[in-house]
Amino acid sequence: GQTSPIDLFIEQAQRSDQSGLGMTVVHRNPNSRFFYTVENATSHLSLFVRGQCFILASINNELYLSVQRLCSSLDFTSRDLQPWLQKKAATNVLRELFSQGDLYIEED
Repeated sequence: GQTSPIDLFIEQAQRSDQSGLGMTVVHRNPNSRFFYTVENATSHLSLFVRGQCFILASINNELYLSVQRLCSSLDFTSRDLQPWLQKKAATNVLRELFSQGDLYIEED
């Protein structure tokens, strides 16, 4: 079957972690508003995308920095999004953002 962009991306991101080669460039849809809030005591992070809320529980610093970057930039490499692949819940959020078109990969 057809491999979805997100599965392709995850595969490439996991591979490029070692070599740094063949990094995929990911773009954020400029029409999608991204922002986040953090509950400091619990390190729960809420990511809002076009009014939709995604909760990321007990995040580590790498994921936190990656979320900040996601909200402040329009272009990323697969390495920037690497921390999302460490947790299943975060990977599922990423999957959702790709499927909604909030994030997309530049096709060659």
